[in-house]
Amino acid sequence: TSGARAIPDDWLVVPPGVRVEDRLAVCANGYPARIEDSLHENFQAVAHVLGPHAFSALVHRYIAAVPLSSYNLNDAGAALPSFLRVDEASVRLPFLPDLAALEWAVARAFHAHAEAPIAPQTLATMSADDWPVAVLRFQPATAVVAKSRRAGTMSARLSRAETAVPTTNPSCTAVARPPTCEALRAQRSVSCG
Repeated sequence: TSGARAIPDDWLVVPPGVRVEDRLAVCANGYPARIEDSLHENFQAVAHVLGPHAFSALVHRYIAAVPLSSYNLNDAGAALPSFLRVDEASVRLPFLPDLAALEWAVARAFHAHAEAPIAPQTLATMSADDWPVAVLRFQPATAVVAKSRRAGTMSARLSRAETAVPTTNPSCTAVARPPTCEALRAQRSVSCG
């Protein structure tokens, strides 16, 4: 490509008859596919609503517009809900940003590390004067997501393989990971008890 610097042949060892540039092109061309796979895993309802071709086009617009700042593919979707607020896909489906925000909160809850909870003894020793200035923080695996009713019920309906689009009424949803949540990645499901 123009502006690219040549890579010295002794930096990488390749089989005879294979060019280093060809081998590196595999990695460069695989990058969008890896991002798309990661986004599809975290935004399954958005992908379902859009369909495979429209979701792929969304991913390519997202990659071009939003520089990824983390080496971890799990973080690739961090800006997708806000990106969808201005993306063309939301003109036809205005609930997409809210649906993506809900799915992102679920993905973050799944991967979040737990912090030490507040000790009941600490709460017991607080006086009535302490409570008005007390600050309680949620665990990192907990979030409150403001959304249209359509976004929340769309996610629930998709999990039951329903496709009707529900009516719109604003609401909030609390997302939290139960303490005994266990991922069964081989089966691509989550068991929480």
